[in-house]
Amino acid sequence: MKRTKSMIYKETPESTELLLYTRNTSEIYFRHIVPALDNLRRKYKKGTYNSEKAVDLWYHVATTSATRYNQEFSGEFQEAFTVSDRFTVAVDLERHYHEEIKLGN
Repeated sequence: MKRTKSMIYKETPESTELLLYTRNTSEIYFRHIVPALDNLRRKYKKGTYNSEKAVDLWYHVATTSATRYNQEFSGEFQEAFTVSDRFTVAVDLERHYHEEIKLGN
């Protein structure tokens, strides 16, 4: 995925909200996070794990999560997550789950 100028790591209340929503929603966890983890575990075991590509994968998960969040809360609380918010979540997810993968969990 091509990086843009707006893809910067910047923690905001919105990015924290999206991160919590992503990690704590069971549908997102089982449909998106678990398959991504399985893929990254295989790559780590092969020795082809690439953090930049992993962030790209997590960015797609964060985008899906942001869309689901907006659909779920559009009636009472409409929140638009910026590219920066989603990129921040992707970087945080990569850091967290990379540690889990290294530990063998």
